[in-house]
Amino acid sequence: YTGTPSGVGAGRTPPRFLRRGDIVETTVQNLGTIRNTCV
Repeated sequence: YTGTPSGVGAGRTPPRFLRRGDIVETTVQNLGTIRNTCV
């Protein structure tokens, strides 16, 4: 769980969702970065 309520992308105007090929990148300072591609 991310701690983010469900439907957050749906609440945008226009709605925005992850799609195939999108890259989600998370960085933790002094630790590193993880990058995931949606399939």
